[in-house]
Amino acid sequence: GLAHTTGRDFYPPRAGLPAPMPADLARDLSQPYRWTGADFTADPFELVGGNAPAGAISSTAGDMARYMNLLLAGGTIDGRMIYGPGVAAAIRTPMRRFSGDFAIDGGIFQSPLGGGLMSYGHNGATMDFHSNLMIAPQLRLGVFVASNTEGERTLTGVLPALIAQTFYVVPQPPLAPT
Repeated sequence: GLAHTTGRDFYPPRAGLPAPMPADLARDLSQPYRWTGADFTADPFELVGGNAPAGAISSTAGDMARYMNLLLAGGTIDGRMIYGPGVAAAIRTPMRRFSGDFAIDGGIFQSPLGGGLMSYGHNGATMDFHSNLMIAPQLRLGVFVASNTEGERTLTGVLPALIAQTFYVVPQPPLAPT
């Protein structure tokens, strides 16, 4: 059901290369912009090439909402099971742990939100596009944010967790003075 999502880059068809992004999706692409010091200037669309589909996924917020609903529902969407409970558990099982309760779960990053809650998601960026998808299953919350301007990693990097922490996570009392 992700009709507006592709891992294909946007370029003219060429012999010897994989088919480009379908024309109906290319028409809806966001224009990337770069700050020049005085204003924003349109930038050419960056080709990811050899790293595709990593870095080459183009999607809409609507499709990402469907994907987050699938993740939050344990693999079921529109009354159909896409994957079962075993896969749903594996998605949230750390394959590698890092300091501070951060982990990678099969391509999905796990990080603490505070108040004993964990978030799961994935972020990505090219030179001009930045995105971040986060779900917090215990809160039944999904947040997706994307930008089409260089330097916006600050917004996309922190906004999903900040929304959860501000509106959903119970604030922790301050530490007693020692």
